[in-house]
Amino acid sequence: MLANSGRRIGSILQVIIINLILGFAIPYIDYWAHIGGLIGGLALAWLTTPRYAVRYALTGEAERIEDETSPAVTWFWYGFIGVVLIGLAFFAIQLQR
Repeated sequence: MLANSGRRIGSILQVIIINLILGFAIPYIDYWAHIGGLIGGLALAWLTTPRYAVRYALTGEAERIEDETSPAVTWFWYGFIGVVLIGLAFFAIQLQR
């Protein structure tokens, strides 16, 4: 699961850079939407990504990696972000009237 994490991060950064370049280079693509999606995606990933901790055994057992994330916290952030998105959509609809 955690193997090749450097390569995975490099691939993600490549996609981010390509999307930003396309947003600036092609006139009908809104680069602000790409930047907003990047910021929103980073925030969602930061809030909902599992928090891993390495545990070492004193008896000579091999180390293990445990997930310390509370599912309640993750679902809280999903719900909070959902409510914010619904509120923004409602606000955008009210502005068009």
